[in-house]
Amino acid sequence: MIGLQGVEPGREDDPLWLILPSPLDGTVLDGPLPKDRREDLQILGFSLAVSLTADGGHPLDIRPGGDPPDRIVRVKNGRPHSMELTELTASDVRHELAVVRQLGRDLHERLASESSRRTHLLGRRVVIAALPPEPLPRDTRLLLDKLVELLDQDRGCVGDGMDVSKGLPERLPDRGMYGHFGPVFVSVYADGAPGDILVSAGCQAEIRLREALQALEARVGAKDTPASEVLLMSCGMPDERGYQCPLDLFMFQFIAENRSRLSLSPRHLKGVFLHLWGTNRWLQLYRSQDPIQWPPIPAEDRHGV
Repeated sequence: MIGLQGVEPGREDDPLWLILPSPLDGTVLDGPLPKDRREDLQILGFSLAVSLTADGGHPLDIRPGGDPPDRIVRVKNGRPHSMELTELTASDVRHELAVVRQLGRDLHERLASESSRRTHLLGRRVVIAALPPEPLPRDTRLLLDKLVELLDQDRGCVGDGMDVSKGLPERLPDRGMYGHFGPVFVSVYADGAPGDILVSAGCQAEIRLREALQALEARVGAKDTPASEVLLMSCGMPDERGYQCPLDLFMFQFIAENRSRLSLSPRHLKGVFLHLWGTNRWLQLYRSQDPIQWPPIPAEDRHGV
């Protein structure tokens, strides 16, 4: 996955990530994942990250809350803290990404249910790429039918019959290129899974800093209630079907590099934290003067405290 960061003339105060066409889904867990399990994955993943990077006053006692809050956390010899859990994703600023992801999943389910009719796709990977600037329709049922029709005929895989012993040919073979319908281009590759038909959906995406910060501030505002003291936001969480969006990494990175531009002044929350799920990377975005015992103050934020 390749992303380019830069600015546009006249918008120097609002840098952006331009992410080249990339897969929008990656399976990290077998679904379905019910809400309670996803919340456990979120809080336990964060507590591990804290343990690896700071003295968190362990052992921890983590219990279900009243929704809100989602969990009650207490450190040894400490008082309980009410913790609310939420997510921050690339789809919060680029809503069209959710449409492309869903189209890819719908196509996978359709092809898998009709695999006996398209045995030429078994063991192969179908790639659908949404081409800018034409947007996908809100109702993708007709588009889905047309994509299935495109895949009815066996047109091979990308790279079939290509002799690279003397370097790349001047003209690449069109094997595996199924063409496009509307804003979606379809190609097929040989690196699938034996006996299965894989589908990878992708598109080019643009994430602007101002939109990312506004989405985060709006999420904090929505979760700022008397029921919760601590808000944990996670980027890169697997969804209820076990899929993770790789583009969430760029959301986290943008905020990590520009958190000084955040404007957070919650009325009830005493701490706001952002975690890149599955890693030990986490940020303290806000901490009030009223003490909270967990999570601890990160080392890079302790100066002047």
